[in-house]
Amino acid sequence: MRCKWISKIIICLALILPFSGFSEQSSVTITLGEWPPFASESLPHGGLLPHLAREALAQENIAADFQFMSWEKAYQVNLQNQSNASVGWFKVPNREQEVLFSQPIAFSRLVFFHSTGMSFTWENMSDLKDYKIGVVAGYSYGSVFDNAASSGVLSILEYQSELEAFNGLIKGEIDLYPTDKEVGKYVLSSLPMAERDNIISDEHEILHDPLHLVVSKTNPDKQVLQKFNSGLNKLHKSGRYQEIVSNLSLVNTISRLQFYTEENPPMNYQDGDGEITGLSVKILEQLLQELDVEHERKKLTILPWARAYKDILHYENTVLFAMTKTEERANKFQWVGPFYRTNVVLYGRKDHEPLTIEDAKKKLVCAVREDVGAQTLVEFGFSEDLINLVSTPSQCALMIANGRVDLWSYSRDTAAWHFRTGEHPASDFKELLHLKESSRYFAFHKSVPTEVIQAFQSSLDYIQLSGQLQAIINHELN
Repeated sequence: MRCKWISKIIICLALILPFSGFSEQSSVTITLGEWPPFASESLPHGGLLPHLAREALAQENIAADFQFMSWEKAYQVNLQNQSNASVGWFKVPNREQEVLFSQPIAFSRLVFFHSTGMSFTWENMSDLKDYKIGVVAGYSYGSVFDNAASSGVLSILEYQSELEAFNGLIKGEIDLYPTDKEVGKYVLSSLPMAERDNIISDEHEILHDPLHLVVSKTNPDKQVLQKFNSGLNKLHKSGRYQEIVSNLSLVNTISRLQFYTEENPPMNYQDGDGEITGLSVKILEQLLQELDVEHERKKLTILPWARAYKDILHYENTVLFAMTKTEERANKFQWVGPFYRTNVVLYGRKDHEPLTIEDAKKKLVCAVREDVGAQTLVEFGFSEDLINLVSTPSQCALMIANGRVDLWSYSRDTAAWHFRTGEHPASDFKELLHLKESSRYFAFHKSVPTEVIQAFQSSLDYIQLSGQLQAIINHELN
């Protein structure tokens, strides 16, 4: 009888202690806080530290679930053995009493940021006594800096966030702001170009310390640390570690991009389930996959073409596709492509007589505002008084059917899709004139860094050479 009760107790303990018995687990829970680009729920892969930790554990066939919360709570949850581990910690004496540390995952370089117009050099803390220095409340900047601040050697102004501190630097409230170099670059990239170009970092490091994954010393399951270290070593040996770290800035910059497109099937459109899809969308997704960037649907928006075109002209970090590269547009954007060839043609009713280009210039013509079809008409010298600009291609088809216009200037492939799926079949129309051949591109705002454009172009070149691009075209159009 006593043995039966002991068995029941053992079973109950197994159920209420989910983090014991690591050998039986195929997944672990890891806590952490927000500190982009090292860690953030809004970043691809959760940031650099989760990306590295996830792939290191995957080398040992262990899945990782990352739970974001305040840094203080993340540490306490781990201490109380309510998670397997926590990631993103410096090794300091008080923590060494409570947790075990992994091998270094990445290094943090703490430096000063200041305005470009300020001449600045320093060797020790006493050299900083005449400067106003910003800090984030609750942050540690290393024992030497913290001691100098607390003893009154330094003049300190507290802020509530990294962004607030950088804004204080821009406004002249402070002279210096210490932070990790990658963190500073990330925060500055969110600011307008005119502001971020006036801030630089000093190369003299305040500290250069490693970040670790930690496990509570009271956690009965410490094998996760051994498994993690083993997986991390495998990442280094395979070259994957270097690849992830080298692409950090690129991946985070790409994650800031906002992609715009229009309702223009089969190139790009919203399907019956509300998902944005189409040929150019599938190509974009393949490019992002090659660049190791997780695609967020919220970063892709359908707008009327004229509005999307206006937005990309005025807002940084924007991309518009699929755009035809014309002489009028060429210098307004940065381009990645071409990825698809198209033809601009003139359509009329099926009973329309054949005509020359000079005949066509005397007719009423419909075109989508800011579309290549409209710009081609202007390029060929059509009178603006005879061009009817509308918001959608279906309006042009309807206007021809109702006799309100004589011709429609549009891309052959997209017009064919409208004929197949719209109210007016292809048999109601006739292709009367071929105006020009052109190609589709992704158009980037001029503020997007050159290395991003080069990375997208290299990825496009790769999927063209590997046959993936043609496979996507065949799948989407056939």
